Amino acid sequence: MKTYMELVNEVRAELNNGGKRSFSRELFNELTAAYLNDVENNTTKIAKTKNGELVEEEINVPLDFRKMVMKILLDFGVDKQEAERILTNDYQFKDVSAIYEVASETILNYAGTGKKFNFIAKPDLQCSLIIDDYEEEVKMTKRPGADDSEAKEVLYKKHRKVKVESTCPSWLRDVIK
Repeated sequence: MKTYMELVNEVRAELNNGGKRSFSRELFNELTAAYLNDVENNTTKIAKTKNGELVEEEINVPLDFRKMVMKILLDFGVDKQEAERILTNDYQFKDVSAIYEVASETILNYAGTGKKFNFIAKPDLQCSLIIDDYEEEVKMTKRPGADDSEAKEVLYKKHRKVKVESTCPSWLRDVIK
């Protein structure tokens, strides 16, 4: 099995050579398995501010995930010494297909309450999403540059949309004047 970074580099090279940016469930599962199966090499830098200053911290998401699984194993009576093996690369996750549904649904369910979902801030990225509700409405639509006579009435039924918020992190902005 390839490492997480090997897979990331392959995907980036493919995109640089004209590859499609569309979602691939298979690739998501492959990247997720590689990520979770490399406990020793997957620390992530996250960003926090303390008194207005950037503070970088490292977290090990695969190890934290495995600690959660270990607690479940212990709750089911698995011997502690055996359960601790999950914290090492001795165990390799083979099927991670449920993680897509869990991640997708938990984020959508939280944002569906009307609250903003903040992703973990990175040293160069800060973003969140909100789900907005839209009532039924009729809009006139046409091709860009087309004559107004080509416009068509389109009924948009009641629906929801995701609004993404992302700006330059405050710690990467400097007032010049």
